[in-house]
Amino acid sequence: MELKKHSIAISGQPRTGDPKKCGTGTLTSQDNHGVQINERIRRLTPIECERLQGFPDDWTKYGIFEGVKKEISDMQRYKTLGNAVTTKVVELIIKKIYYNN
Repeated sequence: MELKKHSIAISGQPRTGDPKKCGTGTLTSQDNHGVQINERIRRLTPIECERLQGFPDDWTKYGIFEGVKKEISDMQRYKTLGNAVTTKVVELIIKKIYYNN
């Protein structure tokens, strides 16, 4: 099966081409990340960003403010996820350190 070319915009740097050779980018809190579908770019949802980071769905949906559980805005969720470290990366680093591989 041949992979189709795609376009993504991550950190404001649009990339087009073979998905295997497209390189990597960084999710940011700014409104410039998404997936291009035909002629338009669709913003990733907070849940899609959570999944990319390896977190459960709605992991960032609520927070505790002055002892009260409140829903967090999508913008704050994007900021939180942009500052997060991907869980699988941390797991691999710990395994490398622990097992000295």
